[in-house]
Amino acid sequence: MAVDDQPATISPLEALLELTRSASEDSLGLVLESVADTIHQTAGYATVALNVFRLAWDDYKAVLVIGTPESRAALQGTTTSRAAIEQLSAVQRGRLPGVFFLTAESTEWTRFETVWTPELDRSDDPEAWQSEDGLVVMLSDADGEPLAFVSVDEPVSGLRPTDEELRVLRAICSHAAQALGGARRAAQAAENQRMLSLLIAASPKLSASATTRELLAAAADTVVPALGFERFAAYSAGNGRAMHLALTRGWQSDRHLAPALSVRRIEALLTPGRERGGCWLLPASELFGRSSHRCQPRSRRNGRGPAAWKDHCLVVPWRMSGDSLRGLIVIEDPIDRLRPSDDRRRAARLLLDLASAAQDGIDHQARLAHLANHDPLTGVRNRRALDELVDAERDVALLLC
Repeated sequence: MAVDDQPATISPLEALLELTRSASEDSLGLVLESVADTIHQTAGYATVALNVFRLAWDDYKAVLVIGTPESRAALQGTTTSRAAIEQLSAVQRGRLPGVFFLTAESTEWTRFETVWTPELDRSDDPEAWQSEDGLVVMLSDADGEPLAFVSVDEPVSGLRPTDEELRVLRAICSHAAQALGGARRAAQAAENQRMLSLLIAASPKLSASATTRELLAAAADTVVPALGFERFAAYSAGNGRAMHLALTRGWQSDRHLAPALSVRRIEALLTPGRERGGCWLLPASELFGRSSHRCQPRSRRNGRGPAAWKDHCLVVPWRMSGDSLRGLIVIEDPIDRLRPSDDRRRAARLLLDLASAAQDGIDHQARLAHLANHDPLTGVRNRRALDELVDAERDVALLLC
């Protein structure tokens, strides 16, 4: 490698300080760039690939590659399954915790779907870095959950790393993990604040609704897409035995939605053990029954893995003061392809609580309007209502007993 192409070296301490600053001030994208650039410059590797864990897909995606145009073209956007990385940790002994040095003899290379091998001159020096060599460093959060892994190649020294160099690389990656974890927590906190602001803004519109349909439409407009979902369906109780589909949002057709749901069957599904954040996450087949379209995915936002959305329904019951079901909100297709967090569930619950309070106001106004025109004891029209009837229909005869 030419001298002009070598990464500028900075001290490990300066690099760690810069990572700490980036984590507290920058967006997640800028933090990722800072992590890769720090490893590139400080650890001295010409090729650095940062593979971020995607919870919705249960895999790692190469989101940032520093290196030659050939290496970027080969690695950028490629994915590696979580199982492959876990298997690497299980069978390969790391030189340091979470640090794995792979050679041409390492069978673990076969577990990676995409591998880029640089063209390097072959050396007989046992300490020389060979073209088939590679370093993989795992990044996890404080709870041990995966954040990313870093793969590096082509050391500037041309030599395989010493234990001391690996310790420096591991220290940088440990701080990188803290930076990534901090950036993700900051992004989640910002999202929670956004949802709270959304509910505060929606409250006046809900309260101003004059009819139940107008109220449900306002709630639907808040959920789709502002609360992070693409589909919404509202069911309203009718005769106490069934709830009927009242309003939808995001559905091109109602064929995947039942026109009515049995109150008794829904109550049997809403068991306390399945409740989180005032909501119930149920398989769509359990809520609606298996349809004729069961061979195809119901949702457009299914993911892969234990935390992913897979034809689920987020169910938010709407109860009256006597605890009987007034209705049901069914939310589907999360934009992030994940099962909703407790915070997102609580936001949906709070939205329906606001709608329930607004519905109480609508019901109260309806009762007042009824009492204004009917006798409170007998329920028959009073004189005011009869006067309005006579004014509206001039050609009538009225018999008073």
